[in-house]
Amino acid sequence: MPTSNPNHEKAATGALFLLGSAIAFGANPFVGACIGTAAYYRMQRRGFGLLQSVLSVWPLLREPVQEVIEQLTADGKEQSGEVVSNLLQQMPLLKHFELKLKESLALNDEWLEQLVTPNPNTERLRSFAVLGEPGDGKSWLLRYVIFHFIRNYPNGRVYIHDIELEQTRKKWGEAAWFGLPEGQVVFSEPHEFELLVSDISNELDNPASDSPILLVVDEFNNLMPKFSEKQQQRLGGQLEDIKNRGGKRLIQFAIASQVIDVAGFGLRRAFIRSLDWVVLRMASQVGGVYDNLGLRDSQKKEFNGLVDQLVDLPSSIDDFWPCITFIGKQLALAGVPDLSWMPPVLSIISPSEQAASWLQQLFEEQPDLLYRIQAKDIPSRTQFGKVLDPILKVRGEQPLKRNSSDPRWKEIADRWDSIVAEKWPPEKSELEPGTDTPDS
Repeated sequence: MPTSNPNHEKAATGALFLLGSAIAFGANPFVGACIGTAAYYRMQRRGFGLLQSVLSVWPLLREPVQEVIEQLTADGKEQSGEVVSNLLQQMPLLKHFELKLKESLALNDEWLEQLVTPNPNTERLRSFAVLGEPGDGKSWLLRYVIFHFIRNYPNGRVYIHDIELEQTRKKWGEAAWFGLPEGQVVFSEPHEFELLVSDISNELDNPASDSPILLVVDEFNNLMPKFSEKQQQRLGGQLEDIKNRGGKRLIQFAIASQVIDVAGFGLRRAFIRSLDWVVLRMASQVGGVYDNLGLRDSQKKEFNGLVDQLVDLPSSIDDFWPCITFIGKQLALAGVPDLSWMPPVLSIISPSEQAASWLQQLFEEQPDLLYRIQAKDIPSRTQFGKVLDPILKVRGEQPLKRNSSDPRWKEIADRWDSIVAEKWPPEKSELEPGTDTPDS
């Protein structure tokens, strides 16, 4: 992916200098002088001459200016200054320049698709991390990953941990994490994170489970200090195991953090280096970021060059927000697309409802089982398990474990009282679609 075009960089500084000059002479001398001076110093820093920069603006404007000339010629109004003025005011010069800059930088969302779809060669989902300061847009990226996962794997399991959940609610309202149910999909307590990571790690060794799983962790930098050094090391090892072994099973995690302190978080440098990264604009300018990404010396120089380019770019280019990606060991200047189109609230099949789907399917295939339980012919869960063993063998399923590590047994335990009381199947509640638009 190309990352820069020197001619367009010159044009950017030249256009900025011309804009400052126009403002200085036509509107506000002080503001115009500040803009022009800033453009001049940028030219000096990038090694561009003033005349070169100003002249390099013309190739970008040639096409729209030619359109004006063609209109004037067609109308026979070559001498009309009024028409020239009106057409120039209507001509989207800045938009044209923006599109040219976007084309030069090759900004698109292909890199984002790599993070949310299986690798076509390995058929693995990637686990990755997002590094961003407050306001950089970390939550928008995480929301996109969640949205994409639910859309592609409607029967998959989604777990979201946000230790700053109260603050998230204040910012997003009912759209906080798409309005997904707390305690089933959304969690905020540190001990819940331990349980989630442990359960997902155990899934790797459970051949009876083939459900895709997504774990999203926001404010990772505020979560990990809540644990002891021993806990951090255990969690780091489990996350590493999920990253290495889970991709083939369509199990992935997405972590967002403001800072990454390898030693402070108990994460091995080799693990950090193995992750794919998205470094957002403000976070890229924090000193020593490349050290925590585990970059080699040659990559550090390349990373610093990308940061210099990022600083010189507008914060938004045709609805793309420039950032730096480190995917598949390749550094690149990229852009986060506009993600505000996503719905504020989503419906989802919760993990417990998915297990219920298995139990409901079982009762639909074997209706006599439900009758025998309610008739007290099968008086206990233990007896029910014994009855199920030969049935599961015929169905080609794994033997039923009598503990909560097996989601089938956990659902039987959770639903047993309702089944005995003839309150089966349970009513399924759907979340109503929301209308509020979250703040950016």
